[in-house]
Parts: sequence; C-alpha cells; structure tokens
Amino acid sequence: MIVDKIKMKMKNVAPLLLFLIICSIISASFIAQSASSFNQEGATLEDEVNNAIKGLDYDNIKVHVKALSALATRVPGYPGYYKAVAYISSTLRGYGLRPIVQNYSAVMPIDEGSYIKVISPRPMKIKAYALWPNDVQTCMTPPEGIRGKLVYVGRGDLRELRGVDLFGSIALMDFNSMDNWVKLAELGVKAFIFMEPPATDSVESFLKSIPVPAYIPRLYVKAEDARVLKELADENAVVELHVNMRWKEIQASNIMVSINGTEHPDEVIVVSAHYDSWSIVPGIAPGAEDAVSVSLLMELARYFAEHRPSRSLWLVALSGYYQFLTGPAEWVEMNYFSDEVQSGKVKILLHLDIDLSSEDTGIDLLYTSWPLWLGADAQSGSRYNWISQRINYYASIALGSPGQIVSERFVNPTFLIDQRWGRQPYMRDYGGSWAEWLYIPTVQVSFQTGILGITLRTQWARRLNWFTPLNDYEFINWSNIKEQAKLVTAIIAGFAYESDWKTEIRTPTRFSLALQYGAMPFGYVTLEGKVMEFNISKGWYAPVPNALVRIWWGGTESRYLGWQFLCRYTFADENGRFTFHGLHPYRQAWLDAWKFNETTGRIIYTVDSGMYGTAQQMAGGIRADILPVTHPASILLPVFRCEE
Repeated sequence: MIVDKIKMKMKNVAPLLLFLIICSIISASFIAQSASSFNQEGATLEDEVNNAIKGLDYDNIKVHVKALSALATRVPGYPGYYKAVAYISSTLRGYGLRPIVQNYSAVMPIDEGSYIKVISPRPMKIKAYALWPNDVQTCMTPPEGIRGKLVYVGRGDLRELRGVDLFGSIALMDFNSMDNWVKLAELGVKAFIFMEPPATDSVESFLKSIPVPAYIPRLYVKAEDARVLKELADENAVVELHVNMRWKEIQASNIMVSINGTEHPDEVIVVSAHYDSWSIVPGIAPGAEDAVSVSLLMELARYFAEHRPSRSLWLVALSGYYQFLTGPAEWVEMNYFSDEVQSGKVKILLHLDIDLSSEDTGIDLLYTSWPLWLGADAQSGSRYNWISQRINYYASIALGSPGQIVSERFVNPTFLIDQRWGRQPYMRDYGGSWAEWLYIPTVQVSFQTGILGITLRTQWARRLNWFTPLNDYEFINWSNIKEQAKLVTAIIAGFAYESDWKTEIRTPTRFSLALQYGAMPFGYVTLEGKVMEFNISKGWYAPVPNALVRIWWGGTESRYLGWQFLCRYTFADENGRFTFHGLHPYRQAWLDAWKFNETTGRIIYTVDSGMYGTAQQMAGGIRADILPVTHPASILLPVFRCEE
C-alpha cells in the first residue's frame, strides 16, 4: 500500500520534474547565449560597436590627411613616399603600438631631376617634372637634351593651328587638352610641356600617357613657370629639355601592427588601406582624398589600442596598390605562408580593406573586379552568407536601428549569389569602347588564397579629382566621409568583438583544384622566369641580364583609361632570372621584357615574336604568356635586340 502511494506520487511529480529540467536547459542556453553577447566587462556587442563609432576622432583623421597630402607625392620611390612611411610608423608608435615595417622590392619610373633650359632670348633654367611613361618608354632625354623652338599650341585644336610650323618644335600645351598631343606628335612635335591648370580631372590625367612605347618626352611645369614660358613662346624662344627619368628598383614598405585579442588571440581579422598615391606626374601626387582611408586606419589603430578587441586585429598600411597590387601581393606572400599561419597556430578569418572617397555616403562590399573576376560563381558567393548577415546587423547599429534590414543605399552586398560590381560606375573613352571599372579590390590577393575578403568602397566612386598633380583637399566632402566612417567602423568593430565565428575557416593555399564544375580554383602561385636571347652562333638561347620584366592581366591594349594600373614590374638579375608572386591558378597572364640604352633611355631590347621567339610556341616554355597549372610555374621569355 505504501509502495503504491509512493509510485503514484512519483507518477504525478515526473511531468513536473521534466518540465523543470526543460526550463533549466532553456534557461541555461539563454543565459549562455546572452553571456556570449557580453565581453569581459559586461558590454554587449551592440555597445562595443556604438562605443567604437563614438570613439572616432574626426579631427585626427583630418590632421593625418593634411600631413600626408603635404608630402608632395607618395608614389613609391619618391622622397615624399619615405616620409609617409616615417609618419605612419611614428603615429602608430605614439599610440603605444609596435609597427612592423615589411620591406619589399618594386620597380618604378623615377624622375631624378628634370628641367627646361631656355637658350634664347633670355637664358634661364626652369624646374619641370616628367610625366608617367608611355607604356614602358620613359621621358628620358640624352645628356645633351632635346632642343627646339617653343610653340604655344593651346589645347591642340588643329583648326587653330593652321599654318603653324610644328615640325621639330617643342609644344607648350594646356594640360586640359585631352589626348590632342598625340595628333600633334604625328605632325612632328618632338616633345611637350604641359602647363599646370587651375583645375582638372582624372580623365585628363590618364590621357597624358598612352599604352604604346612611343618615345615622346613630356614635362609638366607649375603655373608661375608656365606664365614665363608662354611669354617666351611669343618671343620665338628656343628651349632645351633635360629629363632624367629611369626605371629603378626601389625599396617599398608595408606597415603592420598587431593588436592581440582578449578572448580569441589566435583568430585574426586583417584590416588594410593603402597609403601611396598616384598621379600622371609622379613627382607631384598629393592625393589628399586618397589619404582618407589610411588616415581612418590610423584612427582605428588608436581606438583599438585603447579598447582591445575580442579577436586579434592586423592593421596594415599597404603600398604598391597602383602597380596592380604589387605591395599587397608581397604582403600576402610574407604573412599568409608563414609557419604560424600554415600550421594553424594563427587563423586568418577575414580581410577587410578600406577604400573611401567622398562622392557618396554609402559603401559597396566588393571582392573582385576586372580583369580577374575571381570567384564569380554561386559557390564562392555562398561563402559570404553569414558574413553578409552580420554586416547588415553591424550597419543597422551604426544607422540607429539594430536588427533592421539595411537598405542597399547604405551598404550594398554584391556577393550573395554572384559577383556584381555594386554601384561602381564604369567609364568609356570618347570613342565608345569599354574602359572598364577603375577599381581593383585589394582583397583579391587574399580571396585567391581561399581567405574571405571584402573591400569597403564608396558607392558611385568616379573619383574625378584623383590622380592629378593638383591638391584635392578642398574637394573632400567630410560629411560624406563621416557617414561612411561610421559604417566602416561598425563593420570592423562588429567582427572584432563578435563572440562566435560561424563560417568556414580556411588555411591559405598555394594551389588547389576546383572539384566542382564551375567552381573557382584557389591558389597563390610563384612564377620563376628567365629572359633569353637566341644566340645564332651557338644555336640556342643565352640569358639576358638586368632586363625590365612586366606582367599584366587583361591586356593593356584593351584599356585606354587606367591601363597604368594593370601591370607589375621587376628586373631580371645578372643571370636573366626573375620572380613574380601571387599568380592565380588557371588565370592567363602576359609578360614582356625590355632593355634601354643607358645614355639615351631608348628601347634596345623587346620581346621576340619571330621564328626564334613566341611565333614557334616551342617546347620548353619559350613564350610570352603563362597559364599557371603548378606551383611554382616557370617561363622562358625570349627577347631580341631591336636597335643597334
């Protein structure tokens, strides 16, 4: 009887116990999930994001932009560039951080001093600046210079120049003249002096060099000197141009700081921005608006040094951006394939790159572009699903509506199903042919190794005030920059303080084949090559030392605007050997090689397309294009002497 009563009570209590157990599990789960939203000091993820946004000091950003744009130029290899390296390193040390300067070799056209010598009627010497090379042909003149009658040609309108004897002259020309200088060169003008304009745009700049190795020296003079030269042209002056521009191997640098995470120190978010600039006049490239992104990066470094994130941050100021990601490619080579990363001791989760301008308040999320179009398939895009969801949440916090769907007007995720170019405008030249998109996401070098990457780039970014020798600080719309900075900071802080990482973590790969039809192979191939010349007396090829070697993707001849950004350069060594890092498996690239007369600067060697060169497509790798199917890949690049 007693046993039966006990059994009856247990039967009645069992459902209650089960209910209590379930409630305990749910409660524990809820508490665990809630706890995961708090950091060690009890702040929620939303708090951390808001604190990071509020912690930005926009005056600091403006100070950095002014300091960097005051350096005259940040083109790698020029004095202002090395001052920028010192400024960024010093600033980071001032925040209590330990910047690591990682040097790499690059090859750049360096103007080592150019001037105009007025022979008559009043002898004088005027400072001038060499323009970017035509293809690989620099503006260098022989030691005696180039002499001719100075003729003012305005914009180069042929109707206004009827009856003017241009043959053998040196043309003084308005900078804002499109590419009319090419027509005048066809009429016998042997050199050009472009005058500083009161205002100009990037298209005018791009059109002052052409993707053809034409030997046509071109100089740029400041406005006050232009007025003097214009007066001299009215007096039938004779002038002599002296241009000292050569391709030189220079030391360039990427600057990196590491801020260790408090909870996940082995998990790394890479945040980058480039600090170099570009101008058609490499000696004058202030690039004020181009300095906004790296200035924001430095301000983020200050904040995170004081408010350490949950997972580690690598903040990287990159250079060599405008040389088809030469600097970023070298940075990936040095860091992604280190023993720590390859062993899994350090896990790289995501690469975020900052690429801002002030045309708009919204940002595009990009990971590839022309000419590579990496990962333009559904499989690659699907890897970004969780990333995209979290970015939406972080952006919603920045916009004051946590958890709401963010309009593409503010953040445009371009990778959910298939790669698109977001709201990036394309440009056509005036002939109507494609000029493609003038952007190259830095994160492509990460993405091709298998690491997810996103470039945070301003929407509708035409950047018409960029790439000129004029200082564009006055054109910066700081209100638009501030709105974008809030979104960028929210995204970076969100991932930095995120409690759990819920997407695939990969180790950077050298070479992997796509196992699914239509999927993209990943990899980071090293190309090892040798420049060779056929020796007819020996019946085989001999190495050619110290040649300039260029690699490019997409073909410079197919792009008239911005072709200058498609190439990487190096020099062959004494044995004709050269190396390029970061080729993509199964993506075709083209190469050529050149040598120049050391006295005159003229081309004396170029690619051999004849019977002993690429025409035969001979066995043994003698060719001028490469489709990497192994790591490392190799090539023998044939050249011949084209000038005695």
